[in-house]
Amino acid sequence: MEAVLPATRLRRAHTPLLLALAWKNVRLRYKSSLLGFIWTILNPLLFLGIFLLIFSQAFPEIPNYPVFALTGLVFWTFFATVSGHMLGALVENASVLKSLAVPPLAFPLGHLLAGLFNLAREVEQVLRVRRLVESKIEAEYRRGGVTLNEIVEELREDLSLI
Repeated sequence: MEAVLPATRLRRAHTPLLLALAWKNVRLRYKSSLLGFIWTILNPLLFLGIFLLIFSQAFPEIPNYPVFALTGLVFWTFFATVSGHMLGALVENASVLKSLAVPPLAFPLGHLLAGLFNLAREVEQVLRVRRLVESKIEAEYRRGGVTLNEIVEELREDLSLI
């Protein structure tokens, strides 16, 4: 005998709903923004600039501080934003939940998927900054300012940070 699942339980058939909610959340986030998706790129870089001004002199012993700081900023922003949006998702959509047989979990998951989309865009920036820092180290090595062993050691430390 087959068990009947309640209509409010999340199933594979709800995947299009989740994707539609995620895309709606991404569009709403940047609809009223002047810069749109460019803000996803600029926001972590602006915070990185502030962190470099304030903390780069305070923590000179951290190798490749820009990569270290940007990695932490990106993931902190992801968790802070997604957790805040997910907490308010059920309250914001209470009228929809009362009138339609929609799984309540769909709304927080829609915010999570939108956050993961933004996280992917921001991780691209982390990788670009990392490539920039590595190219600077390589240029310094070619000029003879740094030994190959120092570069390898710095890269090992970078990889342990990321």
